[in-house]
Parts: sequence; C-alpha cells; structure tokens
Amino acid sequence: IDSDNILSQLFGNSILTNSFHHQSIDKIGDGLTTIATTEDGIVEAIQMKSHKFLYGIQWHPEMMTARGNEDMKKIFIEFIKHCNK
Repeated sequence: IDSDNILSQLFGNSILTNSFHHQSIDKIGDGLTTIATTEDGIVEAIQMKSHKFLYGIQWHPEMMTARGNEDMKKIFIEFIKHCNK
C-alpha cells in the first residue's frame, strides 16, 4: 500500500487480501492514482485524491468480512463515516 492514502491510514503499508481476478486495471483514468498493488504489479486499489472520499478496491473485503476477518470491517466503517458527513 502506498503511503498517504485512505488504505494506508487504515492498514499501514501492507495487508493480505483474497485477490483473484480474471480482469484487472490496465490504464488508470484521469484524476485517479494507484494506491495499492500486488507483488506482481496488479493494481488492487485506486483513489481520486481531489475528491473527499473516492476509492476503488479490486479484492473482495466483503467476502473476507463475511468469513470472519474483522480487520476488513475498517473499510466499511470508514465508508459509513463519510456517508454521514
């Protein structure tokens, strides 16, 4: 996880994910930045830093949460906080 972004604030510089894909991001859109990648260079998360709260995650934190990973709840808690602002 790159520094100075939403995910680094929640998790630090690395996390284990359930990353399995048949597609992945090739080119990042205008205004977006890559904020997390796998060891082999696959983009796992993006963020639009000019927006108060816009990011995308390629792995499946909802599945990890449903299977008991309490740490992944941080993503959803942070999302809800920003919805209530």
